[in-house]
Amino acid sequence: MTIVVNPTVAWKVNEVLSIGAGIDFMYGTAILEKTPFSLGLGGNLYNSKLEGNGDAWGYNLGVLLTPLKDLKVGFSYRSPFSLEVKDGDVEIRNINGPTSATFFGGATSFDTKGSATINMPATATLGVAYTVNRLTLEVDADWTFWHSFHSLDINIKDERPPVLVDTSTAKNWKDVVALHVGGEYRVTDPLALRLGFRYDPTPVPAETMGPELPDADKLYYTVGAGYKLRNWTFDLAYMYVDKKDRTVNNQTASAGFNGTWTGDAHLVALDVGYKF
Repeated sequence: MTIVVNPTVAWKVNEVLSIGAGIDFMYGTAILEKTPFSLGLGGNLYNSKLEGNGDAWGYNLGVLLTPLKDLKVGFSYRSPFSLEVKDGDVEIRNINGPTSATFFGGATSFDTKGSATINMPATATLGVAYTVNRLTLEVDADWTFWHSFHSLDINIKDERPPVLVDTSTAKNWKDVVALHVGGEYRVTDPLALRLGFRYDPTPVPAETMGPELPDADKLYYTVGAGYKLRNWTFDLAYMYVDKKDRTVNNQTASAGFNGTWTGDAHLVALDVGYKF
């Protein structure tokens, strides 16, 4: 879970150019779980879970150009975040009988403290919208600079059995560009109908994907409608997310995971607004 507070200021320089900027404060809670694996020691050894919270600061910038009455071009940039989880609660539980119990001096569980840094990527968006009579068409490109997520590191405090060491799991995610196309047709002044599509490629390479953060290419299909009634606005939208099936085989003697992931989602949103 994350909460972002984003105070922003905007300035209309002239009829063509508007600019904006803001500061982002993020507060988040994180749960990271890992089960070390070793074929030589009998498979899964123990389950470790780090749970804690942290905060981070960032900024965002935006530019809107209106070179023609019916043409708008917008660009925005949001900086990366480094969410630091400090003094989180670490729970380590035996899941492999006598083999892993020996790691804790015969005990079946161990509690301590730990920390982790979650690097969240910078994003940039370029969008173009053009209006023809009652129809508005828009095309957007979203860049997400996932190269900042090069590893997932968990640091455990010294109060621990000797076998428990700090871990650094390579991720090496790659930058991706998502593409959106959409349109709105204003049937009457109060009523508008909307239709959209988004292609969102996965940033996760097959050689580092695991069950804690599985991902695949996704296709989004959206429909919606909006209605204005005096000072009230009503917007209803439906989205279908088609997440493509993905199989990876990256398990080695001490790391990795073999598996197939699949899934989709149906989302419905209703927004009611009042303008004073």
